[in-house]
Amino acid sequence: MKSKYTLSMKPTKAELDKLWAKVIKARAGYKSEYRDILGTLNAHHILGKATLSLRYNLDNGVCVTNGQHFFVCHNTGRSADFKQWALEKRGVTEEQLKLTSRNKIDMWGMKIYLQEKLKELNA
Repeated sequence: MKSKYTLSMKPTKAELDKLWAKVIKARAGYKSEYRDILGTLNAHHILGKATLSLRYNLDNGVCVTNGQHFFVCHNTGRSADFKQWALEKRGVTEEQLKLTSRNKIDMWGMKIYLQEKLKELNA
């Protein structure tokens, strides 16, 4: 029987999503960046994750609590202010992030980059 795992298997989106979220949380010191509190944490995409290059861009992420994620980040009345705050926190503009969405992503390269970033942050 042939093994379903080979060296040529590229990382999956789900695998990279988990790794990206770990990096976002580690960078934040495992606490919310929005309000300096502890709790169940989520990594939130500021501009969404439709394209792979935007999906794994660390400037497109912010660490928030589970409650903040649903009641602030995804709340119609609060999301615009939160988005502006998050962009300022990352030191980027929406246009700068959108420009990165045009870049092609090498899934293996992204996995290695995110793993190295996580090691660096947890060192």
